[in-house]
Amino acid sequence: MRIRKAPAVAAATLLVAAGVTLANSGVAQAADCPNNVLCLYENPSWGGNVMIITGPTTMLEGFNDKTSSFSNHTNTQWCLFEHRDFEGRKLVVIPPWTAWGDFLPDADDRASSITGQPAWC
Repeated sequence: MRIRKAPAVAAATLLVAAGVTLANSGVAQAADCPNNVLCLYENPSWGGNVMIITGPTTMLEGFNDKTSSFSNHTNTQWCLFEHRDFEGRKLVVIPPWTAWGDFLPDADDRASSITGQPAWC
């Protein structure tokens, strides 16, 4: 998995094959997440760094235990897990085409892996 730093979310639209791109969000709006991706944000209200997800990620390298909000611009239901490799508690089920500006305290800053595979969600 490659992680790329960029000055804005728009620069992150050139996605890497592994399914993950890391950028500085520059703006705090869920609508700025590109279509056909899931954006995980470091801070509540879509602030701080953003990780762009396009496929299952067994370890959120550089973003482990840092997710506080998201914007899902896909038709996929995603599941965030407490530990790498989809282990531990299922912290959050993210419905398609939704955005939450803040996680509940028991899920905030705890995610380590994510998948949109139906067998895992």
